Amino acid sequence: MLNNAATGNGDIYDARARASQFAVTTAVYCATAAGSRSVTRGQPTERMVREAAFSMVCTTTPEIKSRILTARTP
Repeated sequence: MLNNAATGNGDIYDARARASQFAVTTAVYCATAAGSRSVTRGQPTERMVREAAFSMVCTTTPEIKSRILTARTP
């Protein structure tokens, strides 16, 4: 999707929203697999979850946020 959007053949906002959602989903799966150590400061999974959340909150435009908030599936 990102490749298509970058070449003008897709919706860049939708592609970026899906990429952010994918980052969060992946981080949650990794944290689940790692278990309780994933909430310990300095652990790779803790950082992954923190950075994925950052991508959802701080690096999105209003158009991307709108698509994230109205998505039917995470």
